[in-house]
Amino acid sequence: MINLEQRDIALVNFPFSNQIQVKFRPVVIISNNSYNKSSDDLLCIAVSSVGNENNYNLSLKNNDLVSGNLKEESKIKCDTITLIEKELFKKKIGTVTPAIFEKVKERINALIS
Repeated sequence: MINLEQRDIALVNFPFSNQIQVKFRPVVIISNNSYNKSSDDLLCIAVSSVGNENNYNLSLKNNDLVSGNLKEESKIKCDTITLIEKELFKKKIGTVTPAIFEKVKERINALIS
């Protein structure tokens, strides 16, 4: 099992909203590190190369990472959040900057406000 922390980007089979199909994709870990250490699951947001930036999709480029690389410019889909078991994560591929993570939190807050 790989050690993942808040703001990390990792690869996992992410479920579609129908909870039947999955797609292997990057995700951003949003649960805090205290939760991450004590839980068997991680709360995460889907990352996709498809779609436009809008109120709930946030553009993500390589210069938005403190480590790692993306294959292509992507979007953090702040309205696509799920809990996934730690053992299902395959590989860490990077970490988003604190500034990008603040924007993620703002978009989530806008979604639930």
